[in-house]
Amino acid sequence: MMQRVLSLYILLAVAILTGCDGGSMPEELRAVDSIIDSHPDSALIFLDRLAGQKDSWDKASRMRYELLKAKAQNKADFEMKSDSLMEEIVQYFDRHGTSNERVLAHYLLGRTYADLGQAPRAISCFKNAINAADTTSQDCDFLTLSTICSQTAWLYRQQLLLSNEINARQQAIRYAQLAKDTFRMIINKEMAAHAYILKNQNDTAEHMLTEAQILYRKHGYMQDFYQLFVPLLHILVEQKGRLPEVKRIIEQYETGSDLFDKNHELPPERRQYYYYKGRYYEETGKLDSAELCYRKILIPNMSPVQKDPMYRGLLSVFKKRHQADSIAKYAQLFCEANDSSIAIKDRELTAQMAACYNYTYYQQESRNNEAKAYRFKMAVAIVTAIFLIIVLCGYIRWERYKRAQLHRQEEKNKLQREETDRLKAQFAFASIRYAEKIQALRELDERHRYTSAQYEAETEKLTGEIETLKSQIQALERREEIAGWRKTSIPFSNTGIIKRVRFIIDNPPKSLSDGDMAQLVQTVNEYYPDLIVDLANSVGSNSHGTYVGILTAMNVSPSDITRLIGIGSSQVSNIRLNLNRLLFNEKTARTLSANLRNKYHLPEI
Repeated sequence: MMQRVLSLYILLAVAILTGCDGGSMPEELRAVDSIIDSHPDSALIFLDRLAGQKDSWDKASRMRYELLKAKAQNKADFEMKSDSLMEEIVQYFDRHGTSNERVLAHYLLGRTYADLGQAPRAISCFKNAINAADTTSQDCDFLTLSTICSQTAWLYRQQLLLSNEINARQQAIRYAQLAKDTFRMIINKEMAAHAYILKNQNDTAEHMLTEAQILYRKHGYMQDFYQLFVPLLHILVEQKGRLPEVKRIIEQYETGSDLFDKNHELPPERRQYYYYKGRYYEETGKLDSAELCYRKILIPNMSPVQKDPMYRGLLSVFKKRHQADSIAKYAQLFCEANDSSIAIKDRELTAQMAACYNYTYYQQESRNNEAKAYRFKMAVAIVTAIFLIIVLCGYIRWERYKRAQLHRQEEKNKLQREETDRLKAQFAFASIRYAEKIQALRELDERHRYTSAQYEAETEKLTGEIETLKSQIQALERREEIAGWRKTSIPFSNTGIIKRVRFIIDNPPKSLSDGDMAQLVQTVNEYYPDLIVDLANSVGSNSHGTYVGILTAMNVSPSDITRLIGIGSSQVSNIRLNLNRLLFNEKTARTLSANLRNKYHLPEI
């Protein structure tokens, strides 16, 4: 006992250590949740020990505690006799839980109703559980969905609603396949075949049983493979042309099945097989062997319905022997086991249950559809309102950004005009000084105070100063002209080359061609000439340096720059470092993008 308790503590400790991944659920509950499926009894022990702590938890944790406890009780085959707590749990998780939690809560409420003998309400809860599932989610609990469908099918079987059972089995098969639970999938295929047998659709039943046998053998479930020979015998033994198959199946079953004891006898609950073996002997004319097999069916405390195969078989044998007294005896016993009034009552009960199931289901379906429609309308209204707010906020921010850009450009243009005016004044002054000096040189030359070479050198120097000033003035005037044109033209971000750069960034491994890079430099020069001038002064004729500077100013990542212009990442890093050092006197490349964007105001790609 001590060893068992110690092992349970170790198991919980391991679960706690491996389950500490955050979230609102207490670590103890998360640990218990991780062992419920494999050790439900142990999980119940720990949940009982946590009962004293739950009053200090928030409501979410208390509800999860109750949900896990109900799950553990169901796994441990406890009968749940109170639906009030489970209804409260369902209401909570319908509002606050994940789709898997809602599925589990509705399923456990259905299990409670099943234990209380309220089959219609149980089936309704099972349907609600299936409807609560998000089957498009990657973490959808398909295994639980398969279990729910299987238990729904059992409830239908109890009331002989065979078409409903088959539909539920098909759902269980599909969910088991999605959960990759092969054994559960095969079992539901086998049980669907039994329902077809009860509906007297033997061809379909035989096909499904054969499929199940193939799957059992393929996956190594050999004893389950042998057990399917019994329902196959039920189908084949009544078909006289297939008696060789019946003989082969009997031999395989008795050779391979491990249900036979040392005396080669089956346990009481498996003795239906002897009826089919007796039918085979009877059809092959071995009446004594057939009678012996039929009598092997009898076990203590059998109900009249369970005795039906034995009475049916013995009656058939005695008819063939023409033994009148035995015929009379077993005819009466056979009739008692097949009282027609019982069949009538079963049909009436079936009709009542079917009507109850359908009414409950469609009533719930109607309420669910109304709730879904209301939630959809509310969701559309909320999404529309949020969208309009986002659009309005975006428009306001865009207007503010445009005004700020315009203000910065006006300030820049003002400084450029002031610089142009200063240079024009300097040019006028230099022109006057040039004229005066030329005149003075001419007068001195006339008096032979300057040589011809001195005169020419002085003239050339003055001419050079004048031409330099002219070039500076022309450059500033051109910048003013470009700035004015830019205000009325398309935005820089909407130019063709910028759209192409953005497309290539989003579609690796494409890169910029030489023509693309030349067009990029030309376009940036038209919109942001200061950037091109400063880059040219920093990197000289190094075209890669110009490309790296432009793309960095547009906040393109170094890895994308490497791909766009086709150079190594280390070369890009070195260029960025040199640019930041030359332009901003910083010894790191990390701040280059921010520095360029703050100075030249290029938009991001």
